[in-house]
Amino acid sequence: MIKVWTSNEKGDDKLIAFANNTIYKGYPKTEQETIEMARDLQSVISQHTKLMEIPVAYCTEIRQQEGKKCIEVIYGKNVEELQIKDDFNRSQLFDYFKKNIPGAELAVEKYKPLRAGKKPMIAFFVVLGLFLWTLFYAIQGESGTIYYMEGSYFSLTGIAVGLASIGVTKVIILFSSLLAIALFAFIKKAKNPPVFNRLIIKK
Repeated sequence: MIKVWTSNEKGDDKLIAFANNTIYKGYPKTEQETIEMARDLQSVISQHTKLMEIPVAYCTEIRQQEGKKCIEVIYGKNVEELQIKDDFNRSQLFDYFKKNIPGAELAVEKYKPLRAGKKPMIAFFVVLGLFLWTLFYAIQGESGTIYYMEGSYFSLTGIAVGLASIGVTKVIILFSSLLAIALFAFIKKAKNPPVFNRLIIKK
């Protein structure tokens, strides 16, 4: 059985198909080419060299994150995104995979708040460390200490010394803004942890 999905939405993958336990993905240039390719797929899917093929046998997981406008197909060390903006069509495609891929088991995973906010939290502490380092040089500079750099100005020390040259007040303002952005991002992600619908494909 062959199942074909097409879309004319900007940013979507124009053609996705499933047949012979293989996921196909194509990029027709025009709407007419999409229609013709979709029609031809019903009988000669293997002859379309323009289609990307992902055999289910190579897949370990198909994942749909709630709120994200794509379905991720994971095979080997690769991740291929099937871009589908419409929520109904995206859910329909995922449900079809769930029902028709042999050995696929559904698992729902919701991140804990700390895990969801891990990246902005790391960014916060990195910026905080650089802030304290830069502030130290800025205070020393305003006290009359002069620093001479040896080596690259693009090292962390060089960056800290360079930023310190703008003065204590501006350093505080600059880093307060950066820390606030990182903190806001952490709170936002921690309050809305992602939920993943995962199809685990067992061999």
